[in-house]
Amino acid sequence: THPLSHAWRATIAGDGDVAQCRADVETSALSDRVAVTGWMGPEDVERLLGEADVLTLPSHDENLPMSVIEAMGHGLAVVTTPVGATASIIHDGHTGLLVPPGEDAPLAEALFRVVRDADLRARLGAAARAFHAAHLDIRRHTETLTNSWEHILGVDAASDTPSPTGKAKA
Repeated sequence: THPLSHAWRATIAGDGDVAQCRADVETSALSDRVAVTGWMGPEDVERLLGEADVLTLPSHDENLPMSVIEAMGHGLAVVTTPVGATASIIHDGHTGLLVPPGEDAPLAEALFRVVRDADLRARLGAAARAFHAAHLDIRRHTETLTNSWEHILGVDAASDTPSPTGKAKA
């Protein structure tokens, strides 16, 4: 039997040659399992991330992709390439799986692993969510930035008024 003979579905989202991608999916007889949506707005992305178990971004050129950051926040198992700063947040085998860019066989094997192994998906997703909460969650950074501004402005965070000395209270 095929290593992925059990039920699975994939969504390919983003820009690029969407028509060719759809044709390739149809030619490969995968249209019953693979949806090609093209570019999606934030609400649809949020919905898909909430429904997904795995996110893959086999990119050749990225900096620090929001799709990977958002997937980590949702506790998804991430399979991606170590391009740009991606390897600073995806630690291979811990917060996700890293595969060499442009190499189909390692990508396919990593995807087979996470689709077949529910425990691996759960471990990667939990570690990704924990890393996101500790290092990437925007609320944490917003609070730190707000506190810094209040300190610089001499605002008492509890009352939103300047302290008597014009400096923030310690």
